[in-house]
Amino acid sequence: KGGYYHQEDVTVLMDDGSEKEVMVYIMNTQETPSLPSPEYLEIIEEGYERFGFDKKILKRALKEAEPR
Repeated sequence: KGGYYHQEDVTVLMDDGSEKEVMVYIMNTQETPSLPSPEYLEIIEEGYERFGFDKKILKRALKEAEPR
């Protein structure tokens, strides 16, 4: 598990009570993360749309991650 992130498969509980197996990236270091580049954010948003995730969750995470 070298590098800045590693991948893991996890099971998440959806709002409708069903479970979904998803792949996530987990940060390996405790350094302060930076916001994604606009290009990478576009890819993330496309993934949210493709898999039917609520983009409000992404927007809230981005707002909480903004430097204060």
